[in-house]
Amino acid sequence: MSFDIAEIISGVKTKTELNNTLRELEVLENSLYKTGDQGFEETLQYGVNIKLSVAVQLALQNAENNTDQNVRKLLLEEIKNGVNTLKVIKLDIPTEPSEMMIKRIHKWVTEKCGPGKILDLTVDKNILGGARITYEGKFADMTLNKTWDGVWQEIINEMSEKQPQKPI
Repeated sequence: MSFDIAEIISGVKTKTELNNTLRELEVLENSLYKTGDQGFEETLQYGVNIKLSVAVQLALQNAENNTDQNVRKLLLEEIKNGVNTLKVIKLDIPTEPSEMMIKRIHKWVTEKCGPGKILDLTVDKNILGGARITYEGKFADMTLNKTWDGVWQEIINEMSEKQPQKPI
């Protein structure tokens, strides 16, 4: 079975959302062989987020034997494999981000780096502004702390140069 999971992937912006999606896929997978309130249809309708539910329902509409548990299991595994291909960009930021801020950062990252990236956001109150970024083993310190440290070091150097030297 093959289908485009770009819609599901585009909905995952953070590592937290990735973990939630994987957890919901596991819940769906566990419901495959159950009936009634805990069955697949009920779980798909009421037990997972709406975006995932709609995406799975659309994919199943296009699949042959879409009521077969093995077909459903293959679909869920394919989604899980696709979601697991997302690459993590770690950002240390100074404040708890709003949903709008997360969307804006994710949009910027997608425009600059391409799709398939998610954010692992950590709040570090010691950062004055900006962010520390880690991606695929590379690190960039884009914080105001770094800039401020440089400015203060220049001031200290200038002050020490201007101080008269005491004779020995």
